[in-house]
This record gives sequence, structure tokens and C-alpha cells, in this order.
Amino acid sequence: INLQIRDQAVQAILESFGPEFVAHFLGVSKKSIKQWVENFKLFGDANPPTFHPGRPCILSSELIGEITDRIVEYLDNYLDKMQEWLALYHNMKISKSALSLNILELNLSWKKVRRIARNQVDQECAEWFHQFLCEFHPLHLVFLDKTSKDDHTLIFQYR
Repeated sequence: INLQIRDQAVQAILESFGPEFVAHFLGVSKKSIKQWVENFKLFGDANPPTFHPGRPCILSSELIGEITDRIVEYLDNYLDKMQEWLALYHNMKISKSALSLNILELNLSWKKVRRIARNQVDQECAEWFHQFLCEFHPLHLVFLDKTSKDDHTLIFQYR
């Protein structure tokens, strides 16, 4: 039922119209009107606030996306570094255990994160090699070898 109809029904009851008249006039049941009036007395509104069962999520969806990107980008970061990053840049104080649980709820195990990172590294290497092949010719390459025993630099040009 429309929220405006609920508000109008409660207003009519508060202005001393009978529940039968209001129910007939607005086309709603008396039981609904009674519930709306009780909600108005309890909450100050005919429409009660919504209740979301379960524990509230500490991290927003945007922050979860940033954490996921950061985990993939910096695989060697431990939870304490991630915790410090959240505190400094997002003003978010969260325990290591809660952070670990949130990461596991995202289905980001260490094995999956390593696989994602390995695929990214492979793609970056392939892109770099393709760019290298497109931009350079073997005549453009000069290699210096400073490993000689008598401190002489050898210059090689490959053809």
C-alpha cells in the first residue's frame, strides 16, 4: 500500500475519524489502519524503520573494491600493513581478525590472489614484449658487458 495512503489514514484517525469510515474511504482494512496507528505511536511515523538482520558490514562496497585491487597489486602486504593503510587513508579502524574475515568472505584466498596476480604479470610481460618488438630493431640494440676481470668494458652490437 502506498506510503501516502498510510500517512493519510493515520492523520484521519488522529483527527477523530472512525476506523470504519477511514477504511471504507481509502479502501484498506481496519487491521492495517490499527497497525499503522501503532507504528505511529511507537516510531513517530506510520511506516516503521526497516530492520536488516545480521551483523552490519564494516566495509563499504567501494572500500571492498579498493581492498581487492590493493591485495592483487601488493601481494606481499600482510594484514597489519592493510590495517595501517585503512587507518591512514580511509580513517577506518578495523582489527586484523575482522579484516581477515572480510577478505575470506570476499572469497579471496591466498591461492586465488596468487593466480590473479600471476595472470596479470603474464599479461604485462606479453604486452611489454609486443611493444618492445614493435618499437625496436636489432640494429638499435647495444649491450655493455662490465663483467670483465681487467675492468674493460666490452661493447657488443648484435646484427
